[in-house]
Amino acid sequence: MRQVREGSRVRANPNRKNARVTVMKIRWLRERDEVLFNDPRRARRELGHRAALTLKTIADTIERTQDFRELVQLRRFNMHRLTGDRRHQWALRLTGGLRLIVQPDATYSVTIVIEIVDYH
Repeated sequence: MRQVREGSRVRANPNRKNARVTVMKIRWLRERDEVLFNDPRRARRELGHRAALTLKTIADTIERTQDFRELVQLRRFNMHRLTGDRRHQWALRLTGGLRLIVQPDATYSVTIVIEIVDYH
């Protein structure tokens, strides 16, 4: 059984004074991917400068959205639904053939990072 790691942030609601809105959480199925999210130097070394910057931008975007449906509607990072055995998963382009594979949980309030994969 895979261990699932989870991280989340709470952001302030700019429309209400002292109000806080819960934002989407991120879960990592692999510890290596969590390390790449949290360690920019290692991400640059393993993925390259451009992919590391895109990974950071994607992580920030996920943490700013309220649910997975909002993330899909942003139409950023060439996000697209996968087919076949991966029909419940989505891919986001990091660079070239490098993709971040994610999947929403049943409530759409958590993004589960499946893996970072080079599809070539």
